[in-house]
Amino acid sequence: MRPDIFATHSLSSRDQLDAWREWYSSVFEVTPKDRAGDAFAGEIRLWNLGGLAITRTIAPSVHILRTKGHIRREPIDHWIISYCARGAHLAKTAGTEVEVPAKTPYLWSLGQEFLHERTHIDRVQFLVARDAFPEIRPLLDAACGSVLDTPLGHLLGDYMMALERRLPAVTETDFPHITKAVGAMVAAAVEPSAARIEVSRWTRRQIYP
Repeated sequence: MRPDIFATHSLSSRDQLDAWREWYSSVFEVTPKDRAGDAFAGEIRLWNLGGLAITRTIAPSVHILRTKGHIRREPIDHWIISYCARGAHLAKTAGTEVEVPAKTPYLWSLGQEFLHERTHIDRVQFLVARDAFPEIRPLLDAACGSVLDTPLGHLLGDYMMALERRLPAVTETDFPHITKAVGAMVAAAVEPSAARIEVSRWTRRQIYP
């Protein structure tokens, strides 16, 4: 499976930041934290698996703002689980303000206003469509704005990185199985239970045989 790729490396340094901001403009506003120049070498890779999308982003530090105006213009309300292999951010959303360290998953939603202030990152994200995961919708709504700094949360982060590495070998026939596995891992991390933990252990054995 090949990702869609957007990158600014091939552009002139003076055009990189404007291109990055324009690419995201319908969803949120991007403001650089370092205003020393316009150079902004960033890349995002996106794999669309139907009701689940997975991204890998490497980019400099920015402020990211999603307002009521953005929500009206682009009313997508996917949940997002972010995991930074490198980098950290301050997140304000769902009535909470939290610091999210590197290597810790964070759950938030595009259906809500937010402000994120992040450092230079290397990040994997799961974009989870509501219609594709109805059975865990109440769990994710209740936990929105949470830092998943628990053993199962860190297991989810490991899974996210491992799955992203395996995506080149994935075919469309694998999509339903991956979606089911992701739902089980996310549910186990958000609200642990004996049954979900066992499912998550089985799923990890498929990634780390």
